[in-house]
Amino acid sequence: MYTSSFLSNNKYYSQSTIPSERRLKSMEIVSCLISLTGGVLLHFLYDWSRQSPFAACIAPINESTWEHLKLLFYPLLLMSIAEYYLLDKPDTDYWNIKTYAILLGMAFIVAGFYTYSGILGFTLPPVDIGLFFAGVMIAYCYSYQHLKEGTRYTLSNIPFFLILAAAAFLFVLFTWLPPEIALFAVP
Repeated sequence: MYTSSFLSNNKYYSQSTIPSERRLKSMEIVSCLISLTGGVLLHFLYDWSRQSPFAACIAPINESTWEHLKLLFYPLLLMSIAEYYLLDKPDTDYWNIKTYAILLGMAFIVAGFYTYSGILGFTLPPVDIGLFFAGVMIAYCYSYQHLKEGTRYTLSNIPFFLILAAAAFLFVLFTWLPPEIALFAVP
C-alpha cells in the first residue's frame, strides 16, 4: 500500500514538471530553426572574424568533416542550455536525451558524408549542406520524441556534462592539432 501511494505521488510529481507536448513541440521547432541558422552563420564566422583564434574554436577553419561538425554541435549545445531554462528545468532525462541527440546528429553527418562520397568518389556541396540540415533535424526529432515521453532513468547528469565538455575540448584541440586521418583532412 505504501509503495503504490509513493509511486502514484512520484508519478504525479514527475508529470507536473514535464512541459506540455504542445509547448515542447513549439520549443523544439523554434530551436531547430535557430540551430540551422546558427550553423549556417558559423560556417562563415572564421573568415568574417579575420581568422580569429577564438572563432576558430567554435567555427570551421577548413572544409574537413571534423571542422564542419562544429556547425551542428555548438548551436545545438547552446539551444539545449537555453531550452533547459525556458522549459523550466524539465524533470526528465533532459541532458541524457540532448547529449544523445547531438551525438546522433553528428554521427549521421559523418556516416552520410563518407557513404555518399565513397560511392560517388567526389563530394557535392548541396549534398553536404543537405546532410547538415538533415543531421540537425534528426537530432531535434530524436530529442522531441524522447522528451515528450518524460522518462526519468538517469541518476546523474554528470556523465552527460562530461561528454559534452569533452566534445567541446576535442573540437578546440583538434582544430589546432588535427590527427592525420581522413576525418580531419580537407576532401
